Amino acid sequence: MGSRDSVRSRSLPGKNLKVNECIHCGESLADRAPETICCRRCQAIKDQVRSVVLCAIKSGDLSPISKKDRCTDCGSPAFCYDHRDYSKPLDVEKVCRKCNWRRGPGKLDPNQCDMPTPGKTRRGKRNMEIIEKAISGESAASIARALNMTPQRVGQIIKAQAPKGE
Repeated sequence: MGSRDSVRSRSLPGKNLKVNECIHCGESLADRAPETICCRRCQAIKDQVRSVVLCAIKSGDLSPISKKDRCTDCGSPAFCYDHRDYSKPLDVEKVCRKCNWRRGPGKLDPNQCDMPTPGKTRRGKRNMEIIEKAISGESAASIARALNMTPQRVGQIIKAQAPKGE
C-alpha cells in the first residue's frame, strides 16, 4: 500500500472523494488512519454533540429509538439520530442507516461551534460539567458550592472554554 501521505479514496453518497483533509475544516489528515474523514478537533466536537444527545435521552428530553420509530426520509425502521448541523446538538432527526449514509456528513464549523472540546480525563469531564451548568444559567458561586471548588477557579474554567472573540 502507498505511504500515509498519499491521497485516500472515500466514497460518500453521490461522490467519490479523495480524502487527504478533514471534510469539515480542511485540516491535513496525513498523520491519521486511512479510513479517517475528519480531524481530531472536529471528531472531538462530534463526540461531544453525541454525548449531549445521550444525556438528553437519559434525562427524557429525547426518546430512545425504538422498533416503532420510522425514518423521517423513507419510513423504514429508524436506526439513529442524525445531525444536519452540529452546532445545534439537540436538533436531530431519526433516520435509517441507508438514509443516514445518503445524507452525508452534517454541517460542522469548528471555528463557529459553541461546543467546547471535551477532555478525556476526570478534570476534562468536570470542566464540561461546569460549562454545561454555566450555559444553563447557574452562577459561578452555586457551581463552585456544588463541586466543592472556589468561585474564582470556576470562573477561570468558564473563561478558558469561552469561544474566542468574546
